[in-house]
Amino acid sequence: AILAAGMGGVRLTDEGPIRWVRYTPDAFQRELARGHVVLMDFTAEWCLNCKALEYGVLHREPILRLLDDKRVVPMKVDITSAANVA
Repeated sequence: AILAAGMGGVRLTDEGPIRWVRYTPDAFQRELARGHVVLMDFTAEWCLNCKALEYGVLHREPILRLLDDKRVVPMKVDITSAANVA
């Protein structure tokens, strides 16, 4: 059970198939000005629920195809520390 939990934790903390853009207010405004759809994912390094939801919902093939559209920008808002959300 301990080994399975450890392996699950590693799987949920890898980068995954989505090319995330790091959130900054400027990056967000820039993408909106370009007319792009911005999908924002609020997460934190310590949040295993966030990782599980990302893997279980966003890493599905139909969603990955939608996120691969050049007009869609997947943007990750990392709230691990307050400094990341300035």
